[in-house]
Amino acid sequence: GNLWISTNGGLCRISEESDEWVFQNFTVEDGLQSNEFNQYSFHQSTSGQLYFGGSVGLTQFDPIRVKPSSYHPPLTITRFLLFNKEQRAQTSSVLDHSIQWTERIPLSHHQNFLAFEFAALGFQQSQNQAYAYRLVGLEEEWIQAENRRFAAYPNLAPGNYRFEVKATNHDGIWSAETKGIDIHIKQPWWKQWWAILLWTSLLLGLIRMIILNRENTIRRIEQAKLQEREAFRKRSAQDFHDEAGNRITKLSLLTEVARRQKPAQDAILNQIQEHIQSLRSGMRDFIWVLDPEQDQLADLYQRLIRMGNQLFEHTNIQFHPRPIPEKAATWVVPGYQRRHLLMIFQEATNNVVKYAQCQNVYLGISINGNQVSIWLKDDGQGFILGETEGYGIRNMKERAQKIDGRLQIDSTLGQQTQVSLSWNIPQMGD
Repeated sequence: GNLWISTNGGLCRISEESDEWVFQNFTVEDGLQSNEFNQYSFHQSTSGQLYFGGSVGLTQFDPIRVKPSSYHPPLTITRFLLFNKEQRAQTSSVLDHSIQWTERIPLSHHQNFLAFEFAALGFQQSQNQAYAYRLVGLEEEWIQAENRRFAAYPNLAPGNYRFEVKATNHDGIWSAETKGIDIHIKQPWWKQWWAILLWTSLLLGLIRMIILNRENTIRRIEQAKLQEREAFRKRSAQDFHDEAGNRITKLSLLTEVARRQKPAQDAILNQIQEHIQSLRSGMRDFIWVLDPEQDQLADLYQRLIRMGNQLFEHTNIQFHPRPIPEKAATWVVPGYQRRHLLMIFQEATNNVVKYAQCQNVYLGISINGNQVSIWLKDDGQGFILGETEGYGIRNMKERAQKIDGRLQIDSTLGQQTQVSLSWNIPQMGD
């Protein structure tokens, strides 16, 4: 089933294996009389012998006895080179033994230009032997090198590799065995795990230092702004008190003098005097709101008590403030809240004097978590909610909304009225 063809380059056998054509060429090294044959000079005997006539003689053989060799010569790596310089065990720092007996080569990160020479140790028609090699870790497919016995790899990255090589015998049959050697190229010290951990720690430390420094800067700026605001409030309170207070006092004295000199104008002067006193009271409240030394919740409650004492002092109403909780001294109430709270309870106490017709008024405070509740209760005639809601109550509700507070008015006709205000304090003092 094979074709035998004579050529001027030897004798060629063509066979079919697994639906593929396989060509094998024989030359004088296989026993031919020469590589050159004559045209039409061939014959097959009755016994199956083949005859081919050549330029210097006759070639005769039995084709059944011509079989590919099953012998595979041993394969070895003959040389190892770094940057084209051969490494020997006697002089190299990377080889402890001859390259033929070395199984693993450790290299530093800069020793990354490698080359290998290899050979199949067969001496029969060695020129017909073919080779294939690969570097596992860099390439998966075999590189067909034909009869070239050299492989080079420049600029290898750090990592683990394995160089493998295989060969055919002189009949072109590949051996199932391969020759290999492991190669480990170390990472540079700045890429090793402990260095990466160090860089990461330094980077995180630097980021944390930047964040802390920024936070401290922001905190110092906010503290400076707060101190400046408090200083401005204190100066404004002092200046307003000194300037406006002196002028109002002078107006009050002049009004008193004018009233004594002209009794006919007493009614008008009395009204002026009342407005001046009301203005003075309002000015004290305004100055109290500005003063940063009055920011504690306890100061606010004390101010409400003083306001109640002054209002009910010349009436038949008895004022009963409840004690101040000890917690009140640790809470800070911002100025904008204090102003609205003061005006809400000023309106509530004025309504008691005008409409309640009561005998007793009670003022109390309670603290639950960061929520504060202040209430004012009387034992007067009460009223029906919704029927008598005027500007004063609407104003109280609007002020409560501005501080995110909850204003509740409970009244029983003929018995009592209670006004309660609850709100959250945004921060607590140390």
